[in-house]
Amino acid sequence: MTTQPRPEPRRRSSSGPTPDPPESLGVRADASPDPAPPAAGRKPARYRTIAAAIAERIKVEDLPPGSLLPSETDLAETFGVTRMTVRQALAGLAGAGLIERRHGRGTIVAPIKLQRQSLLPIGLAEELKARGLRPGSKVLEFDEVAPSAEDRALLWVGPRGTVFRVVRLRYASDVLIGLQESLIPAKYVPGIDRAAFENESLFRVLRERHGLIPTQSDFEVAAVAADRRIAKALDIDVGTSVLRSTSVSYLEGGRPLERTIGWFIGSRYSYRIRQGRT
Repeated sequence: MTTQPRPEPRRRSSSGPTPDPPESLGVRADASPDPAPPAAGRKPARYRTIAAAIAERIKVEDLPPGSLLPSETDLAETFGVTRMTVRQALAGLAGAGLIERRHGRGTIVAPIKLQRQSLLPIGLAEELKARGLRPGSKVLEFDEVAPSAEDRALLWVGPRGTVFRVVRLRYASDVLIGLQESLIPAKYVPGIDRAAFENESLFRVLRERHGLIPTQSDFEVAAVAADRRIAKALDIDVGTSVLRSTSVSYLEGGRPLERTIGWFIGSRYSYRIRQGRT
């Protein structure tokens, strides 16, 4: 009796297609076309089509920065696909930086990312305008107070002197980017009121209403965890990392004019410093 040779087992080819990395699931609104489009007659994966459609809506600001996206269920019904497919599309858009997925709050279009760069002391409002953005502010607190011992020494305020304290939310084209607290010696700005700071630059108020022009400033930035007060004001979770900036501006001759502390949402705002000779 002859024995038939057994057929050799089929080996899996190592040259077959590999899955796309997560970064390629979505398409940035300003990205160039896919360098390797699907072969003729072959349709792109459904999640790619969905990601591209949402990216286009973000690009034309049909979905503006900071706006809430429909739920996964609603998107699945709109596109006629499963939630898993929608989840793939959203994962790609998040990886491309177009959206932010927040636990318990849904998914939002990524807010504007700003970079601050300045050689001379200027207010945040002037900087936003220079970048083609619309500055905005909302005064949360305004009062005349006795400063702490540290701030009294920092601002050269005498033992009986007071400061005006202004706490404001700051916006860039209606997108909330941070919270600021400013202290100004009351002797410099007699008669100033709360309304002066609604949607107005602090430096512009000081310059145009009181003839005070800062010529230099000290500036420091550090990453800190948002406490309960900051988290509530910025609508973020307690413990979220924020950029805390501390600045003191000075009049010509070195006399302190004001002190401002800001807490900025790191995903929406950053600082750039250029060093070296020009």
